[in-house]
Amino acid sequence: MSSQTSPQNFLITGASGFLGSEIVRQCQQQGLAFRCTGRRSELSGVESECDYRQIDFGKDEIPASLFDNIDTVIHVAGLAHQFGKQGDDHDAFQRVNADAVAKIASAASKQRVSHFVLISSSGVYGAAREHCNEGDECAPVGSYAESKYAGEKAATDAIENTAMHLTILRMTTLYGPGDRGNVDRLMKAIDSGKFVNIGDGSNEKNLLHVSDAARATLLAANRSSTPPNAIYNVAIEPTKMSSVIRELQSHLGKKVLVTVPSGLALFGAKALSVLCLGRGPIARIHSTIEKWTRSDTFDGTKFRQVFRFTPQLSITDGIASQVKHYRTKHSNTRRPSMAKTVFDYSLGLFLLMVFAIPMTIIAVLVKVTSKGPIIYWSRRAGRAGSTFPMAKFRTMRTDTPEVATHLLNDSKSYITPLGAILRKTSLDELPQLINILGGHMSFVGPRPSLPSQDEVNQLRDVFGVSQLKPGITGWAAINGRDELHCAEKVAFDSQYLQRQSFWFDMQIIFRTAFAVFKSDGIKQADDEGGEPYIVLTEGSERTLICTTDAVAAGCFATDDRKWSDSRFVSLRPSGQIASSDIASATGNTPQIIFVSRKDSESEALMVFDMIGKELSSGQTLQHIQLPSLNSDDSVKHELLQNAEQILSNDQSGKGS
Repeated sequence: MSSQTSPQNFLITGASGFLGSEIVRQCQQQGLAFRCTGRRSELSGVESECDYRQIDFGKDEIPASLFDNIDTVIHVAGLAHQFGKQGDDHDAFQRVNADAVAKIASAASKQRVSHFVLISSSGVYGAAREHCNEGDECAPVGSYAESKYAGEKAATDAIENTAMHLTILRMTTLYGPGDRGNVDRLMKAIDSGKFVNIGDGSNEKNLLHVSDAARATLLAANRSSTPPNAIYNVAIEPTKMSSVIRELQSHLGKKVLVTVPSGLALFGAKALSVLCLGRGPIARIHSTIEKWTRSDTFDGTKFRQVFRFTPQLSITDGIASQVKHYRTKHSNTRRPSMAKTVFDYSLGLFLLMVFAIPMTIIAVLVKVTSKGPIIYWSRRAGRAGSTFPMAKFRTMRTDTPEVATHLLNDSKSYITPLGAILRKTSLDELPQLINILGGHMSFVGPRPSLPSQDEVNQLRDVFGVSQLKPGITGWAAINGRDELHCAEKVAFDSQYLQRQSFWFDMQIIFRTAFAVFKSDGIKQADDEGGEPYIVLTEGSERTLICTTDAVAAGCFATDDRKWSDSRFVSLRPSGQIASSDIASATGNTPQIIFVSRKDSESEALMVFDMIGKELSSGQTLQHIQLPSLNSDDSVKHELLQNAEQILSNDQSGKGS
């Protein structure tokens, strides 16, 4: 069989779906000629205009003009199985996945289309087993799998006694941005904290990223010479479920807290099934757990050899792309829980009544002791990129520059005598009860930053913290507040995002009250601020990872991976750290990795040179350079990936 390819005119069905839309996108990128169809009135998400027709093959007549100048039909349209939806609707699956296939395949053959590519499913093989190949018997289980197998038969019958060639691609489990299948459900369960893992995860599954699936489809469709009737498993090497879960935890920043031995889970499910007399959804739990804990793998060697197909995305990169899409899509839609909202409004109203008289007294004192307004309204960064006016009792003179207090050269000279008392006791924050009742703030959350504090705001975007309402107090506030620099603040904010709950809020509120009583965590006017270096991650003394870069510090401080052979240190900029501090931070660590960012390279190289000068015999120094700061999760991913590679390879020598 020839491996040559030639330009084809494609008809792509199901163009508005998960796989179909990716095939359309890749066709546009490659400049391929195609026409596409879908059930939606418009095709969204395409890079440029294309010939799109709205057709429901299960209901509509197929016009002959649809096949004008078409060489190959790529039939992707189908009704996908979704957990809890259409699970037993046999007629719907049959109508879309089998009858419609017969309809379009027959119409295509009559219009002298030369090649029909049918997207099928590995589910046609039936119950979970290992290394299924194209010659194995099919025994589909369930309405979806049965309809896909019926669709294969319908297409085979339609091409009989015609010149049209048929290629059937049995896709394994697809995942990637926009996925609504098994990996998507697993991701959401882990993200919500509701996932209970069953078994040790040593069982294997075939996962195929949607971009690789689209590439594979176009390789098969663009073939100039094909056998009359060919079936291929489109599968890459299987992946252990423990690896899938580990990658999801890493990129989501969440942990699976509960793992149940598979034997115990199966025994419990069997007992429930017996109690239910083998009927109803509870009775099916046993078979679901059994399928989850078994290996379910398929041999894709034939396809990979015939079409010289090599996947481009590893499971790490594939999961990263799906989590990135999920976070981007949902970052602006996450809402505070009803309990938190009710608590904020109830406590806010109660405290406003309790402190009405003290607030009135403070207001009078502010007015009579200094010139200017009683309330200082400061424009602050709010939830999801919004801004709002935050209220505080005025504690500084009216000619104070509008920057963060700890950034003023001589902040003490701007603070009024009464203001110093209000700040020390945090009474200047009382008017923020108005912001809570107005819905702009919560009692607990990340402290509201100024819109001009780009580094903090961008870091909060990177780690999803910007989706939270700002708070009067927060996890960062009780762990150092202004003594922390940007990366450390956002690291604590990110920890709060992952751990937030009603009881965690209560813990923070009580610790805040205690801190206010002790006057802790409040940066005073004469504070110099911060240690020259801070250890963010403890480890052995073999490898040290250090940086002055906020992105890098935030990445490592919030990442769940265990750097068992390394410790991580965040350094102050060169003007705030001495050679003796460098020597103290690095000690006698054999391997030192320095991380910097392109848009702060000159500052970073000064610290890098300082570290190099302090190296002793037997120490090595390497350099990882990140791209410029942005709100893309790929920055974090690239840093961690590069660092892991260096650590695993145990490279030596001075980097640059």
